Amino acid sequence: MSNNINTTPAKRTTIWILALLLITLIAAGGTLSYYRAQSQRKNTFATGTIAVNINEPNWNDDLDGKELRLGSTRIKDPTLVAWAGEVYVRFRVEVRDMDDNTLLTGARLQAVLDTLYYDPSYIYTGTADDDATKNIVKGDSYTTAELAGIPGVQKGYNHTNLDFIGTLDGHRGVLYFAYKDLDDIFVADKANPANSDVVTLFTNVVIPAEWGNEVLALLEGDHGNGYYITIRGEMIQANNIASRAEAFALLDGDAKILAAGESIDYAAADPF
Repeated sequence: MSNNINTTPAKRTTIWILALLLITLIAAGGTLSYYRAQSQRKNTFATGTIAVNINEPNWNDDLDGKELRLGSTRIKDPTLVAWAGEVYVRFRVEVRDMDDNTLLTGARLQAVLDTLYYDPSYIYTGTADDDATKNIVKGDSYTTAELAGIPGVQKGYNHTNLDFIGTLDGHRGVLYFAYKDLDDIFVADKANPANSDVVTLFTNVVIPAEWGNEVLALLEGDHGNGYYITIRGEMIQANNIASRAEAFALLDGDAKILAAGESIDYAAADPF
């Protein structure tokens, strides 16, 4: 493992990563009521029945997505915290070009996904900490082989607490990850908030040191301004819903989370 982060100082790329929240509620008694709200991370939305928070304490929008180069390592920790109620929840991740907002595809999309890692040493505290990931060290430089050799480190996302469940049909640049547990329900403990469920999607953005300028050119795109990732939580109250599959069928259908004509390809291969 090298500490040199200036492997190729002439080539840099910019990444903008946003974390947004979308809440959908099915009210008790089977009556459908939908509450939608969207905001940048670290905002809370309460419907009176459920309350959740999405936060990434170790990411600085003004600094961390800029001036990335070969060997750059950042902490990027989009985390969903249960505040009230019990829900089924999934992350929707969109990867788009910075200039024209089109969804990334092919080799460029794969290059972006190949920069994401989850370090299980990470413990969410809600506050910034440069040492939040102990195995992938912020500021250090890694090759792909070195990352693969770190015990417990997971490529792409948190495989322990999330399942990759599919992509938007026809658009591989929109990916879905579902929370998993014994019953797959994301639970808040109001009496003891420290026991509330917390799930972090991934913890690090790493540009492997051995990548060449051609891969950086993929990240930068035709206009050289990079890409951005939008992360959104989609959830539905667990009350009166028997399973995660049933919950997501409601989200996709009656809750109208998807735009007209959209559907999720639940058979899509895991790109990680």
